Amino acid sequence: MACGLTQLIVQKLQVMARENQLSVHHPVSCKTPKTEDTNLTPVPNYTDVDLSFSYEYFHSSFDFATMDQATPYELIEQMIPVVTEMVKKQLSSPQLQEFIRSNATKYDLVFLEALLYQSYHGLIHLVGSPPVIGILSLECFWTAGDAMGTPNNPAFVPEILLSYGNRMTFYERLQNMLFWLWIRYKIYLEAFPEQEAIMRRFFGSSPPSIIDAERNISLLMLSSNWVFNYPIPLMPTVLTFHSLHVKTTNDTLPNDLQTFLDEAEYGVIYFSLGSNVRSDRMPQEKRHAFLSAFSELPQRILWKWESDSLPGQPPNVRLGKWLPQQDILGIISFCC
Repeated sequence: MACGLTQLIVQKLQVMARENQLSVHHPVSCKTPKTEDTNLTPVPNYTDVDLSFSYEYFHSSFDFATMDQATPYELIEQMIPVVTEMVKKQLSSPQLQEFIRSNATKYDLVFLEALLYQSYHGLIHLVGSPPVIGILSLECFWTAGDAMGTPNNPAFVPEILLSYGNRMTFYERLQNMLFWLWIRYKIYLEAFPEQEAIMRRFFGSSPPSIIDAERNISLLMLSSNWVFNYPIPLMPTVLTFHSLHVKTTNDTLPNDLQTFLDEAEYGVIYFSLGSNVRSDRMPQEKRHAFLSAFSELPQRILWKWESDSLPGQPPNVRLGKWLPQQDILGIISFCC
C-alpha cells in the first residue's frame, strides 16, 4: 500500500512483478497523482485507489509559484491546515471508504509518505499492522527523522526552509534553533493531535496512538543525493536513494515534437518547474523576465506551460501542458 509520492515505488514494484522478478500478493496503491501510463499489463490482484482529487485540491489551496514571498513560518502556517484537510478528504472519499469496508486482506508491507499523514496509521492497523517504510522525496527534514532516533542538532544541521549553510554564524544558529523548536511545537502539539483525532474518527479506538505508530516505523528512505546536500548524521535505519525515477530506455516522441527538436539549428532548452509549481501561476514580473531572456536566445525553448496560451510568447518557444520529460532529456543530439 502506498500514498502520495510513494506511487513511484509502487510503479517499480509493478514492473518487477510483470517481469516475474517479484512475487506480489494483493498490492494496493492509494495514489494522489494521476498516471499517464494506461496501457501496461495489469498486475494480478492489484488494487488501485485513485485519490488524485486531493492532488488537485492541494494545488488549488497552496500556491507554490508564490511561496518565495512567504517566510518559513508563514509557509508552515499555510501548509499544515491544507494537508490536514486533504487527509480528511482522502479518508472520507467514497473510493477509500469502499476499500476500508471491503478489505479483508492482511498486507506484508506499507510504504507511507513521511509527512503529515499520520492518520493513515489507522488504515495500517486495519490491514494487519505490517512493517512500515517511510519515504520522503527530500532530505531528512523537520521531524521526519525524530522517530528513527536520527540526531538533528540545530547547531550544525540547517533547517531546509532557512537556506543556511552547514557553517552557520552565531546569529544563524540562533535562528535555526528557534525555528527547530517552533516547528516541533507546531507538529507535535498542534498537527499530531489533529491527526490523532482524524484517525480516531475513521478507525475508532483500536489503533495505537500515532506517536507509538511513528516510533514503530521500520525504515525511512530519503530520495536524496549527497552531491546536493550537506552531510548530516543518519541512523542505520535511514537510507538514501536517488534516480529511482530515471528510465533506462526512451519511448518514441510524437512526430511534431521530434520534428521541433530535430529542426533546432542551435539546440533546444527544456524548461519545466515540475508538477507542483505551475508556470502559468508565475508572478507577472518573473514571467516577463523569462520571456525577455528566451526571446533573445538562438535556441528553441520547450516550456511546460499548463494553460492554453502564453501572452507575449516568442516564436522560438513551444508550449506543452504535459511533456515526456525523460524521453526528451534522453535524446543526446540536443543540449538541455
